[in-house]
Amino acid sequence: MLQQGSALPELPWLLALALGALGLVRPGTRLIGAFCLGLLWASWQAGLALERRLPPALEGRDLTIEAQVVSLEVRAPDYTRLLVRPRRLEAAEGWQPRLIRLGWYGGLPAMAAGEHWRFTVRLKQPNGLMNPGGFDYERWLFAQGIDATGYVRAPETAQRLADGWHLNRWRDAVAGAIAEQLDGRPAQGVIVALAVGERRWISDSQWDTLRATGTAHLVAISGLHIGLVGLLAGMLAGRLWRLSAAACRLWPARLPAVATGMLAGIAYALLAGFTLPTQRALVMLLVPALALLARRRIRPWHGFGVALAAVLLWDPFAPLSAGFWLSFGAVAVLLAAGTDRAPAGWLRTALWTQLVVSVGLLPVSVPWLQTVPWTSPLANLIAIPVVGLVVVPLTLLGTAVLLLAPNVTLPLELAAELMAWVLAVLDWLTALLPAAGAAAAPVWALVLAVLGTLLLVLPRGLPGRWLALPLLLPLLLASPALDRPGEALRLTLLDVGQGSAAVLEAGGEALVYDTGPVSGSFDAGALALVPYLQSQGYRQVRWLIVSHGDTDHSGGTETLLRHFGVLDARVGEPVAALGKRAACVRGERIDWQGVQLEFLWPPIAGLGGNDGSCVLRATAAGISILLTGDIGARIERRLVSEQAEALSAEVLLVPHHGSRHSSSADFVQAVAPRYALVSAGYRNRYGFPRPEVVARYREVGAQLLETAAEGAIRVRIMQDGELLVDSYRRQKARYYHRRPEL
Repeated sequence: MLQQGSALPELPWLLALALGALGLVRPGTRLIGAFCLGLLWASWQAGLALERRLPPALEGRDLTIEAQVVSLEVRAPDYTRLLVRPRRLEAAEGWQPRLIRLGWYGGLPAMAAGEHWRFTVRLKQPNGLMNPGGFDYERWLFAQGIDATGYVRAPETAQRLADGWHLNRWRDAVAGAIAEQLDGRPAQGVIVALAVGERRWISDSQWDTLRATGTAHLVAISGLHIGLVGLLAGMLAGRLWRLSAAACRLWPARLPAVATGMLAGIAYALLAGFTLPTQRALVMLLVPALALLARRRIRPWHGFGVALAAVLLWDPFAPLSAGFWLSFGAVAVLLAAGTDRAPAGWLRTALWTQLVVSVGLLPVSVPWLQTVPWTSPLANLIAIPVVGLVVVPLTLLGTAVLLLAPNVTLPLELAAELMAWVLAVLDWLTALLPAAGAAAAPVWALVLAVLGTLLLVLPRGLPGRWLALPLLLPLLLASPALDRPGEALRLTLLDVGQGSAAVLEAGGEALVYDTGPVSGSFDAGALALVPYLQSQGYRQVRWLIVSHGDTDHSGGTETLLRHFGVLDARVGEPVAALGKRAACVRGERIDWQGVQLEFLWPPIAGLGGNDGSCVLRATAAGISILLTGDIGARIERRLVSEQAEALSAEVLLVPHHGSRHSSSADFVQAVAPRYALVSAGYRNRYGFPRPEVVARYREVGAQLLETAAEGAIRVRIMQDGELLVDSYRRQKARYYHRRPEL
């Protein structure tokens, strides 16, 4: 409940919760007291976490920090991403962060986890893109305890202060040794991930396959893996213990078996880096194990509840991750499905279990992951037993052997060969039936899906179980209404950082104007544009207009084309991914779903560059939107002199992100927008929008809205001529999100 709030409880609410927590002392009100105490605990922890965020006054300043390197998250020849734990900060005004994420540009000197370094850094508050359907990076940073992000200034001045030991240093060495032994094998990356949780050797195509088949959880060291390791180690210890009568007289075999399983689980969690997901999984394992060691009878649902409470006490922010809901959801579904069930054959039990988990988790997985992996039940039925019972034990055995005898690699090679076969099967399943992107599920479909799940897990013989599938179908098939009554045109300017991507929607069709930037591993097409279109229920794009070829406007085109068909396109200059497409030329008019589209620039095809940007005017219900690409002041003067009347618009996408070389005074006065929208990155290095540009728009009475502050900006033109404007941050921000100024 707390994580859904737009703000933390204020003092009156906290006092009320404190009074409610006193209910713990009376048997009849203990449940209410525990509930209030839980909210108080989570609120306190959240308040402490927010206090550790980078103060705004320190943003953009050069700071000198002394920090321990926790891990090297991304490693490339010209870029490295570091996670560091600060030990000392100079001139930081008492700020004490938990973790900082830093970029290191250029070649990295010899560096290892555990070492202490002095850096000069420039930081900013945790910030991420905010778009409907997109990944919430700010939520992830908050849940991971990362209080600032930034980059190392003048890397050549960084100094190593001292050596030091860190668990990740040992993990890096183990991961490197395994990767070296399996170099060139298709499953190299997956085996390293299963051994130590290091995923950088897994290729993008393999990730796509794992996600499409719903088996990505297999390479995340989670409750499944830790539980299997604990179970196998415990079974082996129990079997060996029973070989000695004297040992059994001393302790029942169950006790050393449970203790060994616990130790094995702890060791595996440490090997995986003891990350928050592994900590959560370990707590889930330790709760029933400790009950067994204490010789306490623990009913399944009681153990589930205790484990859930323990995880939330350990990490109150666990509900911010999909893994929390998937882990506990899977256990809950299995417990419910197993209640009062008669034993069956192992094959029937395996099939039923996989079906129940795959179908029963749809109400969780579809909203969180926004994809429907149709082959998931079959893929997991094949992959889970093979990976869990054979590949993981072989991997761990091979890792132990590798540490003791580096030349003995047979177990790792066997694991790699078997995993390669699993990946080949998953590739075949993906080609047979690709996963589908899921639209944002309506609330009514989620409610019906939960009811369907409850019916699915009811004991056999109870009436109405056949309704489970019909009740689940709306979650998979329902989409938001694409043809919105009363709405003539909708513009969504997506938050894509330093670039531009906009979607116009009318009559159940979508027009995309620019596709956002691509830089290194950052792809606005994958992070913002495609998720948005999928969340709205689109299956194809009617029009694609790429204003010009700069990568901050055209970079996401290839990704868009991989996921959506494009019926027609116009380009300001050729884009390789689109092949040969018609150029936008002044004077072309298109009547699209009652919206009048008109190109105002360029006058001839092939002009190219910023000056050749497609300038598009869209008019509906007497209200116009002007999209301008990266035109500069010279082109603006020509537009004003040649087409001044056509420039008037209520909504303007500010040219060239608000640079000083655009938005000239005459142009701003000719357009005279009510709303001027700026697509630019948070604290971008260019300083866009420039102060003098902001001043010009304010002089004509325009309200300036920036994606960096607002997230995705939505403009709706109603059939009656009403103009409505809002932003995703203002609508959906939680207490842990950066807030736009009022």
